Amino acid sequence: MRLALLFSAILSSFWAIAQQEVIGTPISRIQEPSIQAFKTGDTLDLPFRDDFSDEMQIPNPTRWTDFKVYVNNTFPVDQRSRGVATFDGLDEGGKAYDITKENSDTLCDVLTSQYLDLSGTTSPYLAFLYQEGGWGELPEDNDSLVVDFWNVDSARWERVWSVEGEMKESGWTWASISADDPKWLKNGFRFRIGNYGARNGAFDIWNVDYLSLEENRTPADTVVEDPAITQPHPVLSRNFKLIPWFHLSTGSFRLGWTMKYRRNGPPPPGGWPLNLGKYRVFQDGAEIASRTSVPVITNLNHNVELEYIVPFDPTNIVIPTAPMELRIQAWYDGVAVGVRKNDSISLVQHFDNAYAFDDGSAERVYGLTQGDSYMLTQFQPLLSDTLKGFQIYFGQAKDDITNEPFKLVVYSFDNNAPDNIIYESDSLYLPQYAGRNNQFVAYELDTPGIYINGTVYIGLKQLSSTPLTVGFDRNTDGDTTVIYGDGNIWYPSNQQGALMIRPYFRYHPNDISVIEPEPQNHFKLYPNPAEDYIQLDFDGGNSAEIQIVDLNGRAVLSTRVQARQPIDVSALPAGIYFVRWNNGQYIEVEKLLLH
Repeated sequence: MRLALLFSAILSSFWAIAQQEVIGTPISRIQEPSIQAFKTGDTLDLPFRDDFSDEMQIPNPTRWTDFKVYVNNTFPVDQRSRGVATFDGLDEGGKAYDITKENSDTLCDVLTSQYLDLSGTTSPYLAFLYQEGGWGELPEDNDSLVVDFWNVDSARWERVWSVEGEMKESGWTWASISADDPKWLKNGFRFRIGNYGARNGAFDIWNVDYLSLEENRTPADTVVEDPAITQPHPVLSRNFKLIPWFHLSTGSFRLGWTMKYRRNGPPPPGGWPLNLGKYRVFQDGAEIASRTSVPVITNLNHNVELEYIVPFDPTNIVIPTAPMELRIQAWYDGVAVGVRKNDSISLVQHFDNAYAFDDGSAERVYGLTQGDSYMLTQFQPLLSDTLKGFQIYFGQAKDDITNEPFKLVVYSFDNNAPDNIIYESDSLYLPQYAGRNNQFVAYELDTPGIYINGTVYIGLKQLSSTPLTVGFDRNTDGDTTVIYGDGNIWYPSNQQGALMIRPYFRYHPNDISVIEPEPQNHFKLYPNPAEDYIQLDFDGGNSAEIQIVDLNGRAVLSTRVQARQPIDVSALPAGIYFVRWNNGQYIEVEKLLLH
């Protein structure tokens, strides 16, 4: 395992031993669904494909039996499509496998397929794209990504492929592994991908995308024909990712945004005609704007990331009088080529009482290796108001910091540098690692509040030399200023990114909101097991779309239902299915057994 030590110029005796330290760790992942492993007889047929574009942070349970990898769209660089599977040293709850282990001969993350039926096939190939590091830490040469095949006869895993880290940014590379040996061509076959590396944080990152196991493929088949959205949807607010609802105005929102996409594969004759820039925007559940009639865009610029400007009228947003939620569904259509799921994307913003520079994704963490040092970020609220505290994300990486005290601080601004201390807490605070449902922890000032009426620096004072690993959003598109020093001499950070410190105003939050999806618990399925009818119980007066999917990934029933509306499943054969529920805001999956 390698720590990303970033040295600044040695300008004083104090900083002769001080340094910034940027280490890898993502935010906490969402809750593992309550789905049991398949039996050997519950097998899937080929082709088996996954581009990880389902809008959930875990692998799709209709294809995979474990949920340790992090499905996301923030760790990859130059991705071909939105969504990758990221392998690191954190479990499905965002916790280090072993905070004391920098090196280990034990697999960290593992992604295991459901059982597959390869009997009757002759030459299946497993192929996928992989990338070292991305926005996270690069693997070292003693770290590796591996593939194992399950031998049905011996009931053992066998290593069939591996690649070691190169400690350099090398783009995306195809892996192609033959499964044509007769010992693999059986019912009950499965495969797994895993990584070896540090088990004490999000170190030694590998990203995987466009995975397939299918017949009639060769190592030369490295062309993906698929128009796809590539980047997360931009937030609707300007300058900040989140803004307190009581500081919002029409000018707080964008006049439009840039959608990034790719036309993957060779240009077809005449190009793909795409109806780009469609969307629907909802405020607190009610549709306030839509764009469904758009011009057809055709060009021959393939295999590069493209941009399309989408116009938006922010006057459609009603300035709120209470906490507010904005939700956008964006998509394009026009050609039935490739994976259709990555032709759309969604975003939810919760506006409560905090400002955010970060997008909720911490590709690294940021810390200092000198005691009695400060890490600060420049901040100017849209309106003057009373600061009540900070929401901070501390990530698990390298050391357990839960007993390392710190203070909250606010500095005045002068000539692009911290000037005088406005506030330094008398109280000492201890870092807390957030549970899997709440990524940030709120730290309230030990004074009734600090009135902020201009530009300031906010952050914390680190008392010991153990780095306090504050989340660091590296892929943010915001322009943030991070400064560190001893209170007399200050240095600008040489790292682009945003500290995951969110100032909040007026009141202490009961529920800390972030941009990431919430855990899967928004509907209940009953009875289960079932015979003739099922019902879905969920909150809200709106209907929801459901799909019932069989073990081969085929949708056998699709409909829109109201809560507790009986659904006739008597025509479906007995067996195991998955119910996919989508109310426009959340997408969740539950296992269903029909007798």
